[in-house]
Amino acid sequence: MLVLFLPSYAFSSHIRGGEIILRQIQCSDYEITLFVYTNLKTEIRVGDGTLSFGDGTSVTLPSLNNEVIDVKLAVGRAVFKIIHRYADGIYAISYSEPSRNAGILNIPNSGMVNFFVETSLVVSAKAKCNNPITFAVMPIDRACKGMTFFHNPGARDIDGDSISFELVMPRKASALPVDGYILSNDSKYYSSQDYQKSNEAKDGPPTFGMNSITGDLTWNSPGAPGEYVIAIKVTEWRKIDDVWMILGYVNRDMQVAVEDCNNTRPFLAIPPDLCVSPGTKISELIRGSDNESDPVKIEVFLGDIFSSSSVPVIRNSNLLQSTKSPHDTAHVKFDWTITCDMVRDQVYRIIFKVTDDPPNGIRLATFKTWSISVIGNAPTFKSEVLDLAAKSLKLVWSTSECSNAKSMEIWRKVGKDANTLDECFRGIPKAYGYEKLAVVSGKEFFIDKDINPGASYCYRLVALFESPIKSRSRASIPFCFGPVKVDAPTLINVSVNKTDKSNGEMQLRWTSPFQIDKAQFPPPYEYEVFRTNPDGDFEKITDSHIKDTVWTDRQLNTLDKTYGYKVVVYSPTGLTKENPVDTSALAFYPRLEYESRKGGIYLTWNAKVPWSNQSEKYPFHFIYRKDNQATSFVLIDSIRIENVQVEIGFDYLDVGTFNNLSLASNTLYQYKVSTTGTYDNPLVIEPLLNYSNELLAQPIDNSPPCRPVLTVSHISCEEFIKTAQCSVSEYTNVLLWTYPEGCGNDVRYFKVTYQNSLTDEPRELAQLPGFDFSDHRKNSFAGCYQVIAVDFSGNESEPSELKFVDNCPNIFIPNILTANEDGFNDVFPGFGNVTDSDLAKCPRFVRKLNLKIYNRWGKEVYVVEKDGTDSNVSNEWKGLDKKGHELSTGVYFYEAEIIFDMLDSVSQKQKSSGWINLVR
Repeated sequence: MLVLFLPSYAFSSHIRGGEIILRQIQCSDYEITLFVYTNLKTEIRVGDGTLSFGDGTSVTLPSLNNEVIDVKLAVGRAVFKIIHRYADGIYAISYSEPSRNAGILNIPNSGMVNFFVETSLVVSAKAKCNNPITFAVMPIDRACKGMTFFHNPGARDIDGDSISFELVMPRKASALPVDGYILSNDSKYYSSQDYQKSNEAKDGPPTFGMNSITGDLTWNSPGAPGEYVIAIKVTEWRKIDDVWMILGYVNRDMQVAVEDCNNTRPFLAIPPDLCVSPGTKISELIRGSDNESDPVKIEVFLGDIFSSSSVPVIRNSNLLQSTKSPHDTAHVKFDWTITCDMVRDQVYRIIFKVTDDPPNGIRLATFKTWSISVIGNAPTFKSEVLDLAAKSLKLVWSTSECSNAKSMEIWRKVGKDANTLDECFRGIPKAYGYEKLAVVSGKEFFIDKDINPGASYCYRLVALFESPIKSRSRASIPFCFGPVKVDAPTLINVSVNKTDKSNGEMQLRWTSPFQIDKAQFPPPYEYEVFRTNPDGDFEKITDSHIKDTVWTDRQLNTLDKTYGYKVVVYSPTGLTKENPVDTSALAFYPRLEYESRKGGIYLTWNAKVPWSNQSEKYPFHFIYRKDNQATSFVLIDSIRIENVQVEIGFDYLDVGTFNNLSLASNTLYQYKVSTTGTYDNPLVIEPLLNYSNELLAQPIDNSPPCRPVLTVSHISCEEFIKTAQCSVSEYTNVLLWTYPEGCGNDVRYFKVTYQNSLTDEPRELAQLPGFDFSDHRKNSFAGCYQVIAVDFSGNESEPSELKFVDNCPNIFIPNILTANEDGFNDVFPGFGNVTDSDLAKCPRFVRKLNLKIYNRWGKEVYVVEKDGTDSNVSNEWKGLDKKGHELSTGVYFYEAEIIFDMLDSVSQKQKSSGWINLVR
C-alpha cells in the first residue's frame, strides 16, 4: 500500500538521452531507428511513447528491452526500428515519451519533464537519393569535476555532404524547449568565490562551446558533480546549383555524468591536418599517453571514409595498451592510400578517442579530430599553338590519371599572372581575374578563337570530377603570352558621361591599329562605330566614316539599359579600299546595380570588356556618392580586387563609413563607380578609367513618408455664375501640394485620388513626380481630392487632408408665361431659352426638376418631370393642360422640386413655389 503513495515519477524517470537515425533503403524508403538511453536503476522500460513520422501518421511503441551500455553509470539502451516511405517534402520525425530520469542538475524537476527528440528529413528531386547523417559515438559520456571535458559525436555522411554542429536547447515537445533549462557552465554549479577561476588552468571562468565545423565539444571545466543534459543539432548540407540546401538535421539529446575524480585525462598526439591528392600514401602513428601511466585504449572513428574503394588500414585500435616505461608506446598505426574516388570538396574528418583505464575510479577520455582534404591533382599543359593571323590559340593538355575526372574547365585572364595557389584551394579564386571560357568533355584540347589585339593573356586548367561526388581539382600553373600586336582598333574607354532616361551619353575611345602592316594598309585610317545591348543586334551609329578615335554616343537610356560597342577600321588607300580591314573587340560599360540593406546600400558592378578590370598593377575601383542636396559627387571609398565576390563581380556595402555619418533610411543617395583596367601592354596608355551609370538608392525603409499638404484652386460660385457661359460643360480643378521640410528626399511620386462623393471609395487619378495636377472634368467640377506620398520602398504616407470642391447651384423661374410663340417666355420655366446675354438666369448643375401647375382652385392641371441636362423646350409647360388643350389666361400656382448635382446633401435638394401669370 505504501507504493501507492510514492511520487509517480519514481517509476517513470528513466530516460537519459536519445536520437533518431535514418538509413536510406531506396530513394523514398527509409529505415527509422530510435535509440533511447535509459537509467538501469529503474525497472521501467521504454515504451508507450509516440513515434511521429512527420507526415501525419505515427505509431505507439511497444515495451522495449534494455541492453546494458555502462554498468558503472547504470546506462542501458533501447532500440526500435521501422521502415517508412516518403514522398517529396520536408518531414519532422519525432519521438515523445514521459519522462526523463530524475536528478538532472540543469533541468529543474527533470523526473516530471517530457522527453522529446526530433530528426528532420528533406526528400527532394533536386537532392536525388540522399543518405542521412549517422553517428559513431553514443550520446552518453562521463567527465571529471575541474578537468576539461571533450566530446565529439562522430557524425558521418557517406555522400560527402557538408555537416555543421551547434548547441541547442533540449526540448519537451516540438518547438517547445525544456522549462528552466540552465547552461552547464552556469555559475550556480561553481563556488561563487571561485567562479572567475573555475577553468582547468584556474585563470578564467568556465567555458562551454562547440566547434561548428569539426563537432568538437569542449567544457572547460565541469563544476558540481551530477548529471547534465546537452542538446546538439547536427545539420546536413548539400550545394545544389551553387546554392547550399539543408537536407535534414538530427537533434541529439545527450547526458554527461560529472564525478569527483582522482584521475587526469589521457593525451593524444595526432598529425597536422593534410591536403593530399590521388596517389598519396599516408602513414602515421597516433600516440596516446597518460600522466598516471594507466593503460589506454585508442579508438578510431572513420566516418564516411568507408564509401571509398581504399579503406584506411588501422592497427592497434581498441586495444588496451601500456603507457608505463619502458613500454610507453601506446599508439595506433594509420595507413591510407588515396585513390581517385576520394576526391571531393568536403574534408574527411577522422576522430580519435583515447580512454584511460585506472585501477580505481572512473575512466576519462580525450577526443581529437584529424582533417584530411583530398583534392584532384592540377592538370598540366602539353602544348600550345598560337595563330596570330587567325587570332586563335590551341591549348592541349595531358590526360588525367583519374578516370572520374571527365571534363576540363578552361580559364583565361587578361594580363600577367604571378599568383600562387594554396595547395588546399580547388579551382581559381575570382579575385585572380580569370574568366571561364569553356568546359570540355571527351577531348584534351581547346581552341580560343577570341584573341584580341593589344592584350596579354594567361590560361589555367581545372579538372572536374563527376563521380562518386562532384568536385574541382587544383588549378594548373598558368600558361601566358603576349601582348598581341595592335593591328586592329583597340577600345580603351566605354564610359558613361551622362545618366538619363532619354538623353544619356557614352564616351568611347580607341587606339589606331598602330602595329598593322602599313605597307598593305597605310594610314590615314577611318572608322565606323557599332552599338549593341546584351540581347540585341548591332547597329551602326556613325553616319559616315570618321577619322577621329573618339566618339560620343548621345540620346541613350543609360538609366535602364546596358550598351556595348565595337569599332571597324578602314584603310581607303590600302588593299581593301572601301572594305573593312578589321574590327575591335566588343566592350560594355560597367553597369552599376544595388540592393537596399538595413542601414546600408549594397552596390554591385561588372562589365564585359577585352581588357582586365582586375589588375595587380591597378588594384582599386573607386566609389562615388552624391548626398541629399549636394551638387557634385564625392569619392567615399575604394575596393581592392582581392575582395571580389565569386558570382557577382565587384561589390561594395555602404554603411556610412565615409565621415562616420550613418545613412538615413528616408534619404536617396546617388552613386557611380569608376573601374581601372589594363591590357598589360606597355604601348597602350593605362590605367583604363571607365565610369558606370549613376543610380539612386536608399537603405531599407519601413517608415512611411510625411503627409503632404494639399490645396485645391477653383473659381468662387459668385464669380462663376456671373462669368461662365450657359453652355460651358468642361471644368478644371487645379491641385497644388507641398511636402514638409525635414522629411527626407525619398518620395518617388505622389498619388492623387478622387471621390465622386464623401461616401464613395477613392480611386486613383494619377501618379506624379511633381507638386501640381490639373483635373479636367466634364459637366461637373464637384469631387473630393487627396494626395498620398509614395517613397522608393513603396511605403505610403497618410493621405492629405480631404479637400472637396462643390458645384455652384443656380436656377431662375420666371413669373409670366406668354405662350404666343414670340420667342420670349413661351415656355415655363424656360431652361432651354436662356442665352449668354443674361448669365444670371442660366440653370447651373440641375440634375432634375419636378414641376406641378395648379389652377386657382387648386386643381393640378400640368406636370413637368425634366432631367437637368434636357434642353428640349417641348418638355416644358406651354400653357396647356395634361390633354394638350389650351388653358385660359390667368394666374396659376406652381410647386417645384429642384435636385442639384452637388456633394452637399443639404443643398442638393431645394423646393420653390409661387404664382405664374399665363397671358396670350
